[in-house]
Amino acid sequence: MPGFGFGFARSQRSLSESGDTGTGPPGETITHFFGALSRDQFGAGIPVAAGSIVSGDANGHWQIAAGRLYPTAAGDAADLDAGPYSLVLNDGTLAIVNIEQDTWDVTDQSEWNAIANQSETVLRGRSIALRNPSTLNLGITGAFASPFRRAELRDAANGNRPLTIFGRSGAPGVFDDYCEIDKVQQLRGTRGVTFRHLKTTAVAEQKFRFIGESSRHCEDIIIDDCWVRGAPADPNGNYSNSSNYPNLNKDLIATTGTVATSTGNITISNCKVEWAGSAVNITVGKSAHTANVSNTEIGFFYDDAIAISTNPADPCTVVATGNFIHDSVGLATDSDNPHVDAIRLVATASFSADWSNILIEDNIILQGTARGDMQAIFLDDFRTTASDSGHFFGGTVRNNIIGINKAVHAIFVGQAKNCTIENNSVFSFGQGSTSITPTIGVAPIGANTSTNGGGNVVQDNIADLINAPSSTTANNFEAGQNGSILAYSQLFDGPTFAPTSVGEATTQLLPKVAAGATITT
Repeated sequence: MPGFGFGFARSQRSLSESGDTGTGPPGETITHFFGALSRDQFGAGIPVAAGSIVSGDANGHWQIAAGRLYPTAAGDAADLDAGPYSLVLNDGTLAIVNIEQDTWDVTDQSEWNAIANQSETVLRGRSIALRNPSTLNLGITGAFASPFRRAELRDAANGNRPLTIFGRSGAPGVFDDYCEIDKVQQLRGTRGVTFRHLKTTAVAEQKFRFIGESSRHCEDIIIDDCWVRGAPADPNGNYSNSSNYPNLNKDLIATTGTVATSTGNITISNCKVEWAGSAVNITVGKSAHTANVSNTEIGFFYDDAIAISTNPADPCTVVATGNFIHDSVGLATDSDNPHVDAIRLVATASFSADWSNILIEDNIILQGTARGDMQAIFLDDFRTTASDSGHFFGGTVRNNIIGINKAVHAIFVGQAKNCTIENNSVFSFGQGSTSITPTIGVAPIGANTSTNGGGNVVQDNIADLINAPSSTTANNFEAGQNGSILAYSQLFDGPTFAPTSVGEATTQLLPKVAAGATITT
């Protein structure tokens, strides 16, 4: 039986990243975090149950009004640098306020505008904490005078620490409570920005676009613990019509511009991304850089959930791990006839090297039940028409669980060299008798002239059909078409199995796999 080692738990933030511990019951000690450059403004403060400060603030840097503790004008003027504070409140609560270094607290649009338009030398390595959950328009458009345009925001003196923009409201994973931003329409020629613990407005528009330029690279961009969302759509109809699917052609996280050699490290982690054309559609082309999409839930996409391309001369490292991908919405019968993939690496005949350093593991990919065809993991072959380019994919695809009802491929590597495909389980459902069978395929396969560079290993997998000529194979279980050998109803609850979370998927599906499958050599 294949072994599964999933690590889907959402990482927990430290309090300095995610916000305050809360008001707490009277008489207890509560710890708060506050930016050293906060403003004297109602609403900028920390919720408390008390009505006044009894002691601990000899310099008069704090006040309480309408249930919030926030700086006075004197506190603002001093940049709160007399802290940390131990404030005794009139309900007996001890409020310990730790002042974060290099952090601004932002409450409203005017404060954001004042901070975000500082010079890049002032912004480098700083943090901007968005305290309230109301919507803030970040004004990042790529136009002249917009924030962070063509800026170096990494602090070289502190290990290239990036500028971080994060929300203080909402517990980790409770996306509804996060601070809302509009979008990052175009982050142009910028190095070193992290967006964390935020949600975007639910509007059909691109949310994060990163633009690399030949002379001003865009790199070291992180989107972490964010809810990136298009407009929720009607689940019926021809989705190639934008009146039915307003997110048509709206890729939520994407790169553009002169990206071939000017876009570096991009990381999307611990996020929820939904209602998109393609959810993540990025090119990372700088030498020795990485495209990383991990521990992220992606749902309701018309084209691809994760699509990654790279520079032909020096392909990037790819990490796609621990993701929960579900509910493709495009049907082959839609007028656009979408080519839907959960994870796709896109190569072309212009490649001049093998694409290695690929890791795709611990992903759960479930097609969903309402809509149509989806390929799960598709490494597009290096070819043009009838002839391949002579270069290959090399990497590891392991520990993935895939449930689809109709597609040409579940795991497919068209040009394979030194690939390891292991410990994957592919389940089909709702398909009946058909010649289109979810499968694991490693080149050479079929009539598309895909080729095999040797050194490929395909082992310890479960699938309806495993087609891996010229590869080393061991301990694979071919379940037969649509459960003719295995009773899929015992393994996978057919089209009614639609878990709403990674935890539900693992707790319900893995025991079925362990109980129902027997490996044969």
